[in-house]
Amino acid sequence: MKDKSGQVISQAVNWYANSPRNSWRDIEEIKELGKRWAEVPRSHRKAGENEEFVRVIRSLRNCSRTIPLNKIHIGIDYKSFTTPKALIQRFPLLGAARWIGVEIEGIVTNGEWEKLFEDPFFRQYWCSIGTDGSIHGGPENKGFEVRFFLKYGNWKRIENVCAKLEIYGARVNSSCGLHVHLDASPFSNEWLPARRLVSALGWLTLLIHPTRLHNTYCRDNRYTTTRGRYKMINRCAVRRHGTTEVRCHHGTLNAEEITEWVKIISWVQVNRQKNTTLRDVLSAKCKMPDDSKEYIRVCAKHWNPQLFGEDGNLKPEPADPVVKEQPPDVQTTQGVLRWVGTQYVTVVS
Repeated sequence: MKDKSGQVISQAVNWYANSPRNSWRDIEEIKELGKRWAEVPRSHRKAGENEEFVRVIRSLRNCSRTIPLNKIHIGIDYKSFTTPKALIQRFPLLGAARWIGVEIEGIVTNGEWEKLFEDPFFRQYWCSIGTDGSIHGGPENKGFEVRFFLKYGNWKRIENVCAKLEIYGARVNSSCGLHVHLDASPFSNEWLPARRLVSALGWLTLLIHPTRLHNTYCRDNRYTTTRGRYKMINRCAVRRHGTTEVRCHHGTLNAEEITEWVKIISWVQVNRQKNTTLRDVLSAKCKMPDDSKEYIRVCAKHWNPQLFGEDGNLKPEPADPVVKEQPPDVQTTQGVLRWVGTQYVTVVS
Protein backbone atom coordinates (compact mmCIF):
# COMPACT_ATOMS: atom_id res chain seq x y z
CA MET A 1 0.00 0.00 0.00
CA LYS A 2 1.22 3.49 -0.79
CA ASP A 3 0.80 4.97 2.64
CA LYS A 4 3.46 7.58 1.89
CA SER A 5 1.81 9.00 -1.20
CA GLY A 6 -1.51 10.10 0.19
CA GLN A 7 -3.31 8.67 -2.83
CA VAL A 8 -4.59 5.60 -1.02
CA ILE A 9 -5.68 7.76 1.91
CA SER A 10 -7.59 10.07 -0.41
CA GLN A 11 -9.32 7.09 -2.04
CA ALA A 12 -10.24 5.69 1.37
CA VAL A 13 -11.70 9.01 2.41
CA ASN A 14 -13.72 9.22 -0.79
CA TRP A 15 -14.98 5.67 -0.35
CA TYR A 16 -16.06 6.25 3.23
CA ALA A 17 -17.73 9.58 2.48
CA ASN A 18 -19.78 8.12 -0.36
CA SER A 19 -20.59 4.77 1.24
CA PRO A 20 -23.91 3.98 2.93
CA ARG A 21 -21.96 2.96 6.05
CA ASN A 22 -21.39 6.54 7.16
CA SER A 23 -22.86 5.98 10.62
CA TRP A 24 -21.43 6.38 14.08
CA ARG A 25 -21.04 2.60 14.39
CA ASP A 26 -18.06 2.91 12.05
CA ILE A 27 -16.23 5.35 14.28
CA GLU A 28 -13.33 2.89 14.74
CA GLU A 29 -12.76 3.01 10.99
CA ILE A 30 -12.60 6.80 11.07
CA LYS A 31 -10.01 6.60 13.85
CA GLU A 32 -7.90 4.24 11.76
CA LEU A 33 -8.08 6.62 8.79
CA GLY A 34 -6.97 9.44 11.04
CA LYS A 35 -3.93 7.50 12.26
CA ARG A 36 -2.95 6.55 8.72
CA TRP A 37 -3.32 10.10 7.55
CA ALA A 38 -1.09 11.33 10.39
CA GLU A 39 1.70 9.08 9.08
CA VAL A 40 1.68 10.65 5.62
CA PRO A 41 4.25 13.43 5.18
CA ARG A 42 2.73 16.86 4.83
CA SER A 43 4.31 17.33 1.42
CA HIS A 44 2.58 14.17 0.15
CA ARG A 45 -0.88 14.88 1.47
CA LYS A 46 -3.47 15.40 -1.21
CA ALA A 47 -5.81 18.31 -0.42
CA GLY A 48 -8.56 19.65 -2.66
CA GLU A 49 -12.20 18.74 -2.33
CA ASN A 50 -11.53 16.49 0.69
CA GLU A 51 -9.69 19.12 2.69
CA GLU A 52 -12.54 19.69 5.15
CA PHE A 53 -13.10 15.97 5.62
CA VAL A 54 -9.40 15.39 6.17
CA ARG A 55 -9.34 18.08 8.87
CA VAL A 56 -12.15 16.25 10.65
CA ILE A 57 -10.44 12.90 10.42
CA ARG A 58 -7.18 14.28 11.80
CA SER A 59 -9.04 15.59 14.84
CA LEU A 60 -10.01 12.01 15.75
CA ARG A 61 -6.52 10.56 16.03
CA ASN A 62 -5.08 9.57 19.39
CA CYS A 63 -8.57 9.10 20.82
CA SER A 64 -9.21 6.59 23.56
CA ARG A 65 -11.33 3.51 23.00
CA THR A 66 -14.38 5.37 24.29
CA ILE A 67 -14.05 8.50 22.21
CA PRO A 68 -14.60 11.67 24.25
CA LEU A 69 -17.17 13.93 22.70
CA ASN A 70 -14.81 16.88 22.59
CA LYS A 71 -12.77 15.02 19.96
CA ILE A 72 -15.69 14.57 17.58
CA HIS A 73 -16.31 17.18 14.91
CA ILE A 74 -18.34 15.27 12.33
CA GLY A 75 -21.78 16.74 12.73
CA ILE A 76 -21.98 16.44 16.51
CA ASP A 77 -19.72 17.73 19.24
CA TYR A 78 -20.72 18.45 22.81
CA LYS A 79 -18.91 21.81 22.57
CA SER A 80 -19.36 22.80 18.96
CA PHE A 81 -22.27 20.71 17.64
CA THR A 82 -20.98 21.64 14.19
CA THR A 83 -22.11 20.22 10.88
CA PRO A 84 -19.65 21.59 8.28
CA LYS A 85 -21.12 22.47 4.90
CA ALA A 86 -18.70 20.16 3.09
CA LEU A 87 -19.82 17.22 5.22
CA ILE A 88 -23.53 17.94 4.79
CA GLN A 89 -23.15 17.33 1.07
CA ARG A 90 -21.36 14.03 1.64
CA PHE A 91 -23.39 12.88 4.65
CA PRO A 92 -27.09 13.27 3.79
CA LEU A 93 -28.11 11.88 7.18
CA LEU A 94 -26.31 14.70 8.94
CA GLY A 95 -27.76 17.37 6.70
CA ALA A 96 -31.31 16.08 6.94
CA ALA A 97 -31.89 17.49 10.42
CA ARG A 98 -30.59 20.39 12.45
CA TRP A 99 -28.34 19.51 15.34
CA ILE A 100 -28.90 21.20 18.68
CA GLY A 101 -26.64 21.17 21.71
CA VAL A 102 -28.03 21.62 25.21
CA GLU A 103 -26.06 22.44 28.37
CA ILE A 104 -27.98 21.99 31.62
CA GLU A 105 -26.51 23.42 34.83
CA GLY A 106 -27.60 22.35 38.30
CA ILE A 107 -26.49 21.36 41.79
CA VAL A 108 -26.57 18.13 43.80
CA THR A 109 -25.50 17.22 47.31
CA ASN A 110 -21.89 16.26 47.93
CA GLY A 111 -22.90 12.63 48.47
CA GLU A 112 -24.73 12.36 45.14
CA TRP A 113 -22.15 14.32 43.16
CA GLU A 114 -19.69 11.42 42.72
CA LYS A 115 -22.49 8.97 41.93
CA LEU A 116 -23.78 11.33 39.26
CA PHE A 117 -20.39 11.54 37.55
CA GLU A 118 -19.88 7.77 37.66
CA ASP A 119 -23.28 6.88 36.23
CA PRO A 120 -22.73 4.98 32.93
CA PHE A 121 -25.99 6.36 31.56
CA PHE A 122 -24.38 9.61 30.47
CA ARG A 123 -21.56 7.89 28.57
CA GLN A 124 -23.94 5.46 26.89
CA TYR A 125 -26.29 8.31 26.06
CA TRP A 126 -23.50 10.37 24.48
CA CYS A 127 -23.61 12.96 27.24
CA SER A 128 -20.67 14.81 28.72
CA ILE A 129 -20.85 15.80 32.36
CA GLY A 130 -18.48 18.20 34.07
CA THR A 131 -18.18 21.07 36.50
CA ASP A 132 -18.65 24.82 36.07
CA GLY A 133 -16.99 27.48 38.18
CA SER A 134 -19.95 29.86 37.83
CA ILE A 135 -22.28 27.54 39.80
CA HIS A 136 -22.45 28.19 43.53
CA GLY A 137 -24.33 25.71 45.70
CA GLY A 138 -22.88 26.33 49.15
CA PRO A 139 -20.68 24.00 51.24
CA GLU A 140 -23.16 21.12 51.16
CA ASN A 141 -23.70 21.08 47.38
CA LYS A 142 -21.64 20.93 44.21
CA GLY A 143 -22.44 22.19 40.75
CA PHE A 144 -22.52 20.20 37.53
CA GLU A 145 -23.11 20.76 33.84
CA VAL A 146 -24.54 18.11 31.52
CA ARG A 147 -23.91 18.60 27.80
CA PHE A 148 -25.63 16.56 25.13
CA PHE A 149 -26.85 16.86 21.57
CA LEU A 150 -30.03 15.98 19.73
CA LYS A 151 -31.69 16.35 16.39
CA TYR A 152 -34.47 18.88 16.16
CA GLY A 153 -37.69 17.08 17.03
CA ASN A 154 -36.10 14.34 19.16
CA TRP A 155 -37.46 15.85 22.39
CA LYS A 156 -37.53 12.46 24.10
CA ARG A 157 -33.80 12.83 24.58
CA ILE A 158 -34.29 15.90 26.77
CA GLU A 159 -36.93 14.09 28.85
CA ASN A 160 -34.63 11.13 29.48
CA VAL A 161 -31.72 13.29 30.62
CA CYS A 162 -33.89 15.38 32.94
CA ALA A 163 -35.48 12.24 34.38
CA LYS A 164 -32.06 10.81 35.17
CA LEU A 165 -30.99 14.05 36.90
CA GLU A 166 -34.11 14.00 39.05
CA ILE A 167 -33.12 10.57 40.37
CA TYR A 168 -30.05 12.14 41.98
CA GLY A 169 -32.09 14.97 43.47
CA ALA A 170 -30.65 17.59 41.15
CA ARG A 171 -32.03 21.11 41.42
CA VAL A 172 -31.21 24.63 40.26
CA ASN A 173 -30.62 28.03 41.85
CA SER A 174 -30.00 31.57 40.64
CA SER A 175 -26.40 30.77 39.63
CA CYS A 176 -27.51 28.07 37.16
CA GLY A 177 -28.36 28.62 33.54
CA LEU A 178 -29.47 26.84 30.39
CA HIS A 179 -27.28 27.18 27.31
CA VAL A 180 -28.40 26.08 23.86
CA HIS A 181 -26.18 25.75 20.77
CA LEU A 182 -27.93 26.14 17.42
CA ASP A 183 -26.18 24.86 14.33
CA ALA A 184 -25.29 27.81 12.07
CA SER A 185 -23.54 25.88 9.30
CA PRO A 186 -26.63 25.42 7.03
CA PHE A 187 -26.75 29.20 6.53
CA SER A 188 -24.74 30.83 3.78
CA ASN A 189 -24.05 33.62 6.26
CA GLU A 190 -23.26 31.93 9.57
CA TRP A 191 -23.60 35.24 11.45
CA LEU A 192 -27.21 35.76 10.36
CA PRO A 193 -28.84 33.57 13.08
CA ALA A 194 -27.00 35.51 15.79
CA ARG A 195 -28.24 38.82 14.38
CA ARG A 196 -31.82 37.58 14.30
CA LEU A 197 -31.62 36.40 17.90
CA VAL A 198 -30.13 39.68 19.09
CA SER A 199 -32.93 41.60 17.39
CA ALA A 200 -35.44 39.39 19.24
CA LEU A 201 -33.96 39.97 22.70
CA GLY A 202 -36.58 42.64 23.32
CA TRP A 203 -39.20 39.95 23.86
CA LEU A 204 -37.01 36.90 24.57
CA THR A 205 -35.86 38.55 27.81
CA LEU A 206 -39.49 38.73 28.92
CA LEU A 207 -39.58 34.91 29.11
CA ILE A 208 -36.73 34.42 31.58
CA HIS A 209 -36.11 34.99 35.28
CA PRO A 210 -35.24 38.62 36.14
CA THR A 211 -31.93 37.49 37.70
CA ARG A 212 -30.64 36.67 34.22
CA LEU A 213 -31.12 40.22 32.99
CA HIS A 214 -28.13 41.56 34.94
CA ASN A 215 -25.94 38.48 35.06
CA THR A 216 -22.17 38.62 34.62
CA TYR A 217 -22.18 35.49 32.48
CA CYS A 218 -24.93 36.58 30.05
CA ARG A 219 -24.76 40.31 29.44
CA ASP A 220 -27.35 41.84 27.17
CA ASN A 221 -25.90 42.26 23.67
CA ARG A 222 -27.88 45.46 23.15
CA TYR A 223 -26.32 47.33 26.05
CA THR A 224 -22.75 46.08 26.26
CA THR A 225 -19.76 46.76 24.06
CA THR A 226 -17.32 44.38 25.77
CA ARG A 227 -15.95 41.45 23.87
CA GLY A 228 -16.15 37.86 24.96
CA ARG A 229 -18.53 34.94 25.11
CA TYR A 230 -20.38 35.94 28.29
CA LYS A 231 -23.35 37.47 26.48
CA MET A 232 -26.95 36.45 26.01
CA ILE A 233 -26.20 35.60 22.38
CA ASN A 234 -22.66 34.30 22.17
CA ARG A 235 -21.34 35.26 18.75
CA CYS A 236 -17.88 33.93 19.55
CA ALA A 237 -19.28 30.42 19.19
CA VAL A 238 -19.92 31.06 15.48
CA ARG A 239 -16.24 31.32 14.70
CA ARG A 240 -15.06 28.81 17.29
CA HIS A 241 -17.70 26.08 17.00
CA GLY A 242 -19.88 26.98 14.02
CA THR A 243 -22.90 27.45 16.28
CA THR A 244 -24.92 30.25 17.82
CA GLU A 245 -25.04 29.91 21.59
CA VAL A 246 -28.04 31.29 23.50
CA ARG A 247 -27.06 31.72 27.15
CA CYS A 248 -29.80 33.89 28.61
CA HIS A 249 -32.30 31.30 29.90
CA HIS A 250 -32.44 30.59 33.61
CA GLY A 251 -31.53 27.19 34.98
CA THR A 252 -34.24 24.55 34.79
CA LEU A 253 -34.64 20.78 34.91
CA ASN A 254 -38.13 20.85 33.42
CA ALA A 255 -37.97 18.97 30.11
CA GLU A 256 -41.08 20.68 28.75
CA GLU A 257 -39.68 24.13 29.52
CA ILE A 258 -36.37 23.30 27.85
CA THR A 259 -38.14 21.89 24.80
CA GLU A 260 -40.35 24.93 24.33
CA TRP A 261 -37.38 27.28 24.69
CA VAL A 262 -35.43 25.35 22.05
CA LYS A 263 -38.41 25.47 19.70
CA ILE A 264 -38.79 29.24 20.11
CA ILE A 265 -35.17 30.21 19.56
CA SER A 266 -34.90 27.73 16.67
CA TRP A 267 -37.88 29.42 15.05
CA VAL A 268 -36.24 32.83 15.46
CA GLN A 269 -33.03 31.46 13.98
CA VAL A 270 -34.58 30.31 10.69
CA ASN A 271 -37.44 32.79 10.31
CA ARG A 272 -37.06 35.92 8.24
CA GLN A 273 -39.87 37.85 9.87
CA LYS A 274 -38.78 40.88 11.89
CA ASN A 275 -40.61 40.39 15.17
CA THR A 276 -38.83 42.73 17.56
CA THR A 277 -41.58 43.17 20.16
CA LEU A 278 -43.82 40.84 22.13
CA ARG A 279 -46.88 42.36 20.45
CA ASP A 280 -45.47 41.46 17.03
CA VAL A 281 -44.88 37.84 18.06
CA LEU A 282 -48.37 37.36 19.54
CA SER A 283 -50.09 39.02 16.57
CA ALA A 284 -51.89 37.09 13.86
CA LYS A 285 -49.29 38.16 11.29
CA CYS A 286 -46.59 36.15 13.04
CA LYS A 287 -46.23 32.66 11.56
CA MET A 288 -45.00 31.06 14.77
CA PRO A 289 -46.94 27.91 15.81
CA ASP A 290 -49.87 28.59 18.11
CA ASP A 291 -48.58 26.35 20.90
CA SER A 292 -45.33 28.32 21.02
CA LYS A 293 -47.27 31.58 21.09
CA GLU A 294 -49.32 30.35 24.02
CA TYR A 295 -46.17 29.34 25.89
CA ILE A 296 -44.70 32.80 25.26
CA ARG A 297 -47.87 34.43 26.55
CA VAL A 298 -47.85 32.33 29.74
CA CYS A 299 -44.16 32.94 30.49
CA ALA A 300 -44.30 36.65 29.75
CA LYS A 301 -47.35 37.04 31.97
CA HIS A 302 -45.66 35.10 34.77
CA TRP A 303 -42.50 37.20 34.83
CA ASN A 304 -44.04 40.51 33.69
CA PRO A 305 -47.68 40.67 34.88
CA GLN A 306 -47.70 44.47 34.54
CA LEU A 307 -47.77 44.10 30.74
CA PHE A 308 -51.10 42.27 30.70
CA GLY A 309 -54.63 43.32 31.53
CA GLU A 310 -57.31 41.51 33.50
CA ASP A 311 -58.50 39.72 30.35
CA GLY A 312 -55.06 38.10 29.90
CA ASN A 313 -54.16 40.10 26.79
CA LEU A 314 -51.45 42.67 26.37
CA LYS A 315 -52.37 46.15 27.48
CA PRO A 316 -52.82 48.61 24.60
CA GLU A 317 -49.85 50.77 23.83
CA PRO A 318 -50.13 54.30 25.25
CA ALA A 319 -50.94 56.89 22.66
CA ASP A 320 -48.23 59.37 21.81
CA PRO A 321 -48.89 62.72 23.51
CA VAL A 322 -50.01 65.46 21.14
CA VAL A 323 -47.48 68.25 21.20
CA LYS A 324 -48.99 71.58 20.20
CA GLU A 325 -46.78 74.18 18.67
CA GLN A 326 -46.21 77.09 21.00
CA PRO A 327 -46.77 80.54 19.45
CA PRO A 328 -43.57 82.49 18.93
CA ASP A 329 -42.47 85.30 21.21
CA VAL A 330 -43.50 88.86 20.26
CA GLN A 331 -41.09 91.75 20.74
CA THR A 332 -42.71 95.01 21.96
CA THR A 333 -41.45 98.29 23.37
CA GLN A 334 -42.43 97.16 26.86
CA GLY A 335 -40.61 93.82 26.60
CA VAL A 336 -41.16 90.38 25.21
CA LEU A 337 -44.59 88.80 25.09
CA ARG A 338 -44.33 85.01 25.66
CA TRP A 339 -47.20 82.57 25.39
CA VAL A 340 -47.77 80.82 28.74
CA GLY A 341 -50.69 78.44 29.05
CA THR A 342 -53.58 80.21 27.32
CA GLN A 343 -52.35 83.79 27.05
CA TYR A 344 -49.37 86.03 26.39
CA VAL A 345 -47.36 87.22 29.39
CA THR A 346 -44.93 90.14 29.36
CA VAL A 347 -41.39 89.03 30.13
CA VAL A 348 -38.93 91.77 31.05
CA SER A 349 -35.74 91.26 29.14
